Amino acid sequence: MLHVERRRLDAGANRMTVQLFHTCLVNEVVPEIAMAAVRVLERLGCDVEVPPDQTCCGQPAFNAGFHAEARQVARHTIGALERTTGLIVIPSGSCADMIVHQYERLFEEDAAMAARAHAVSERCREFSQFIAERGWRPSTLREPQGRPEQSRGTTSSGQTTDAQMRTLVALEQWLNAIHVARAGRRA
Repeated sequence: MLHVERRRLDAGANRMTVQLFHTCLVNEVVPEIAMAAVRVLERLGCDVEVPPDQTCCGQPAFNAGFHAEARQVARHTIGALERTTGLIVIPSGSCADMIVHQYERLFEEDAAMAARAHAVSERCREFSQFIAERGWRPSTLREPQGRPEQSRGTTSSGQTTDAQMRTLVALEQWLNAIHVARAGRRA
């Protein structure tokens, strides 16, 4: 389970608390992605909380056609996220798609669960979507930035707009510049 060290970088009035749905793959295989997301969110003025009983969004079961099992996982995830407050940031376009678009489909025949799924989905943002919606750019982070490419793109979930993609590319360039600068200091 991902543990986040509580840090307050600045206690300004613009701070907000967000929940990080770290995803099962990130948590188990590449937790450094979640930690990098936490660092970026904190630099942008967010206090990051990680719901302690989150597990998986259920997408592997859903994609394999095991919809009953996916519903079981979705019920657990909805319950875990309902107990939180604030926006939910998800560093995965496919997991964001599952929670935002597929949960309601899973519960089409259960109006109460569909309503709960909808309430949770309204609070969810894919990581780059969250950053772009707030108008944050790499310059907001007060670090070197690269020039964003003017390419078009969307995630397989259809979550990312052109503006969000440009922001994500710029953010990636910013993170690469930081990595290179830090590597140079270690040499």
